[in-house]
Amino acid sequence: MDTISKLATIGFAILGLANSASAATYYVATGGSDAHAGSSSKPWATLQHAVDAIAPGDIIMVQAGTYAGCRIGISGGIQAPKTLQTASGAQVLVNKPGPKNKHNSIIEIENFSGTVTDWIVSGFEVANSPKYAVDVRVTDRITIQNNHAHNSALTGIFTAFSNHILIQNNESDHNHEHGIYQSNSSVYPTIRGNRSHDNVSAGIHMNGDLSEQP
Repeated sequence: MDTISKLATIGFAILGLANSASAATYYVATGGSDAHAGSSSKPWATLQHAVDAIAPGDIIMVQAGTYAGCRIGISGGIQAPKTLQTASGAQVLVNKPGPKNKHNSIIEIENFSGTVTDWIVSGFEVANSPKYAVDVRVTDRITIQNNHAHNSALTGIFTAFSNHILIQNNESDHNHEHGIYQSNSSVYPTIRGNRSHDNVSAGIHMNGDLSEQP
């Protein structure tokens, strides 16, 4: 290995350690306030405030209850993804779009000015969406896992122009279009270990659109 390669390797290792050292866990609860610090004893109240506030590598733990959705538009880091997940054992229902949502879906990941990267969304029941339960557009390295998406007006889990997306261990059912719809061009999408049933159209619909560009 030449000197430049060694220095690059050391730099990436230091960056990874720095990201790990600075990572924090924040909390959201129905009795919280967005004016709080987001700690376990002083949790935030909304998913939207939480996803806007955290840094790469940070984790949001959502306590049991019913919440409005959110729009995720600020990226994580390639070795330090941001995570939005339910707290251990918590039953969390997200059943309407949040105030910043653009497509009338419930959990949206998109930023019109660029590609959103490096997020994990895990453990939610997402129900009764006016459009899509989980709506992911123009992204890279997004993971959607362990969620239950059901009774959407259209599709349970929808993606468009989303590279290296991982959709795993979700259940998507009783939606009025598809269970999972990977649309438009996508490089290396992975869809595995999901249960898709009782949807009006396809259980899993993959549409390559090689010629399409975002």
